[in-house]
Amino acid sequence: MKIFYENDTCVFELDKERILDRLRHYAQEHNVQNAKEILSLLERFSNSIHLTSEEHQYIEYIVLESIEEGEVSALCKVCQKAYHAEELVPFELGYGKSPFSGKTRLQDIFSRKPKMPKTFGGKGYKCPRGHELISRIIWIA
Repeated sequence: MKIFYENDTCVFELDKERILDRLRHYAQEHNVQNAKEILSLLERFSNSIHLTSEEHQYIEYIVLESIEEGEVSALCKVCQKAYHAEELVPFELGYGKSPFSGKTRLQDIFSRKPKMPKTFGGKGYKCPRGHELISRIIWIA
C-alpha cells in the first residue's frame, strides 16, 4: 500500500508500512502528538491514502527523512516528471540542518561576547531542474 502526500509543487509516493513504522517510533518513543494523530488516521485505512499539506504538515518531516533514506518517489508538478529520491537535490534553509553546522560569521567568533545568532535553519529538496519540492524549518534559535 502507498501513501501519497501532496503539496503545492509535488506529489510524493511513500511506502505505507515504512511510514507507519516511523510514525509509531515518534508516537511511542518520543510521545509526539502529531505523529499519534496521523498514525491514528492512517491505521483506519487499509488501502492507499492521499494526504495534503493543509491537513497534515507534520508528515513533511517524515517525507524529508524518507527522501534521505531513498524511500520516496516524487512527481514535480512543474516538470510533470517523476523522480526517485536519489535524483532530488538537497538544499539548506537559513543556517542549515543544525545550529552547529558551521555557518557563523567571523565577527561572532572573535567578538568579546560570542553569541548564537537569532535565526533558523532547515532543509529541503528540489527536482533536478531546480523546482523546490519540499522544505521545512527544523530549528529556531
